[in-house]
Amino acid sequence: MLEGYVKSLVSLYQKDLEDYRELLQRMKVYYGFLSSAENMEAAKAADGAEDSEVSRDIFQQKLEQFAAYRKQIFGNLQQRAKQVQELEIKITALLGTGSDILALEPHLPASLYSELITLAEQLGRQMVEILELDEKIIPLLNQELKAIKSELHRIQGLQKTRNAYEPSRQREARFIDKVK
Repeated sequence: MLEGYVKSLVSLYQKDLEDYRELLQRMKVYYGFLSSAENMEAAKAADGAEDSEVSRDIFQQKLEQFAAYRKQIFGNLQQRAKQVQELEIKITALLGTGSDILALEPHLPASLYSELITLAEQLGRQMVEILELDEKIIPLLNQELKAIKSELHRIQGLQKTRNAYEPSRQREARFIDKVK
């Protein structure tokens, strides 16, 4: 019974590891896109080229795709985390010890225990890599957000200036009382 629970746990860990690897791969691709988009924006600013609307649309599309994929992966991971937690509760109840992986060693075959330990270590490394890449992606996104905000403020300022010199609507006729 314990081996069955641990095998299920190993299976869930393998699925998590696969999802983390795929997420890391997509994050690297997206980070490359952000880095190249930043370089392209700098080159366009230097050249004075005005294709920024097209590049903004591409940027928005890539961001939405990445965010949707990331949300889906994290949804899967959270669902499996609940399953892992249930299995750990069952294992703890069965053994009467804490949910520490090291406590399982005397109760499991060496191959199954080593596979469990290896997967747990790999999951930890993948999580660290994802967090490190997040630390690189988030500043780039914040930088892009600042650029978009400054562009918005510039456009709003131009619109206010234009509205000051061009009346936006016809004035109504005034009634002048000549009797007074």
